[in-house]
Amino acid sequence: MTVIWTPHEKLFGEECRACHDIGSWKISGFHHPPEEKENCSKCHRSPNTHAYAEFRSMIIATHPTIQRLEIDVYLQKCNLCHVIHDWHHLRM
Repeated sequence: MTVIWTPHEKLFGEECRACHDIGSWKISGFHHPPEEKENCSKCHRSPNTHAYAEFRSMIIATHPTIQRLEIDVYLQKCNLCHVIHDWHHLRM
């Protein structure tokens, strides 16, 4: 059995070489879209932790203007918390 490691969670298929060359993982000519585009979910998925009730409660507790019913909308707007040059750097 062959296991195919897909860091893109199969968003772009399973054929890595369709985009990446053999010598480097860099994609020739690729430029990450600016964060103003707000369409992160086109290529990225939020981690499983974003679905946990504890995570959602923490966000609501620290951002009182967000209503419980709106949390899913806010969690789709990655750029509200994250910056594109360093995903682990949060705006908070």
